[in-house]
Amino acid sequence: MQFTRGLLYAALITLSVASCTVSKQVNRLSSEATAAYNSSDYGLAYTLYDSIISLNPAGKKNLNALVYTRGGVAAWEIGENEKSIEFLEQATRMNGIDAKGLFVLAKAYKAKDNLSREIINLETYLDLYNDGNEVDEVRAQLFLAFVRSENWDSSYPMWESVNGAQTKDAELLTGYVLTLNNLDKNDEVLPIAERLLRVKPQSIVGKEAVAIQLYKDTEERYQREMKAYQKNRTSSQYKRLLKQLDTINADFKTARDYLEELYKLNPESRYATYLGNIYTRFDNKSKARYYYNKAKQ
Repeated sequence: MQFTRGLLYAALITLSVASCTVSKQVNRLSSEATAAYNSSDYGLAYTLYDSIISLNPAGKKNLNALVYTRGGVAAWEIGENEKSIEFLEQATRMNGIDAKGLFVLAKAYKAKDNLSREIINLETYLDLYNDGNEVDEVRAQLFLAFVRSENWDSSYPMWESVNGAQTKDAELLTGYVLTLNNLDKNDEVLPIAERLLRVKPQSIVGKEAVAIQLYKDTEERYQREMKAYQKNRTSSQYKRLLKQLDTINADFKTARDYLEELYKLNPESRYATYLGNIYTRFDNKSKARYYYNKAKQ
């Protein structure tokens, strides 16, 4: 009995010493990890935080969420996406993830092509940290996530919260043009598409939006001016018609040039139909017939 009790005491002493040793080791590693993280040495910071977490495999309650948050951010910075998600999700479960951690978690899920989790974390960020350092980037990323998910009813109002400087970004402008097109916001799409082309002259989305909307607007003006003249065949009305036809024809030519370029890249029947209609307005019957025949193929 005495021998057994002695063994028990020895084991307890060994565990106590080991625990004390681990605690000291964790404290030392934590100090080094903090210094590495604050100096943006993310490779070293990740290694140290990973070691700290590994020393506590069954004692997560002994580590605060900051360890997991910083470990997750450091993991992201060196391309360890899965570890980043693992650590940051643990920080979330501990209700201790901060603004940067949430943003990084959203980016990590984007890299993994998990759209729903990306959106959830971006929306959580805006709910909790609406004045956070990354808020402009978060709003822009959430807008693009809505676009990728084709959630146009959400992307449309989200655009209003996108930072002014970011509204000159080609990717964001492309997303907004797609949003406007899918919501049939015809009165709004043309100036945005033209802005997109100024930023990215070769944008197919921009060229298509300008071409089609310009054609529709110009055709509407043509019909309106012709009806006005037919209703009032005076010399002054005729002069007005001729003046208006100059700008109408110029806009039809701009739409035609874009549509012909688009048709060469992608010979869709709708492009051919628009071109047939434009050449009809130019009274070019052979060209109109050519494109109408192409549209039927």
